[in-house]
Amino acid sequence: MQIGRLPFSYLGVPLFRGKPKKSVLQSIADKIMSKFANWKGNTLSLACRATLIKSVITESFVHSFMIYKWPSSLLRLVNRKLRFFLWTGSCEETKLIRVAWGRYCKPYSQGGLGLKDLGLLNDSLLKKLTWKFMTSETFVFSFLRERYLTQLQKSHGGYVTSSICHSFHSHYSDLLKEGI
Repeated sequence: MQIGRLPFSYLGVPLFRGKPKKSVLQSIADKIMSKFANWKGNTLSLACRATLIKSVITESFVHSFMIYKWPSSLLRLVNRKLRFFLWTGSCEETKLIRVAWGRYCKPYSQGGLGLKDLGLLNDSLLKKLTWKFMTSETFVFSFLRERYLTQLQKSHGGYVTSSICHSFHSHYSDLLKEGI
């Protein structure tokens, strides 16, 4: 194994120091969104395009969503491209869309298409990580608590050097307020 310097990628996820920035995470979004270029979306039905978004595109983001709090500007851009692909078959081609994206993100039983809002998905996965960080007794989470808990407690509103800890800093504060 070679010793590297930050930033670098490990298992397709960039490792870096500090707050996750759009410039660092843009490469992940671009790589996933480039899959659209290979698909002939305009030959697919709306249902097929919705299935592709649910099963391939959204799930491709899960790995990095479990680690980093993505900037909202980048999530809005990706959601917009998903919306364009759903309606036109191309993430670059625009069309007047009369139904709000939130409506598509509702379950089938509520009249939606069952798509996932990327911002909510990112937030929920980070909450799950934060909960495990605070409560799990496994070696990995015990090590992380020893390494970063003091840093998180000191930083309330300040600078956190670990990009992973920075991502769940706000959820950690919420858990502290609830007395957990």
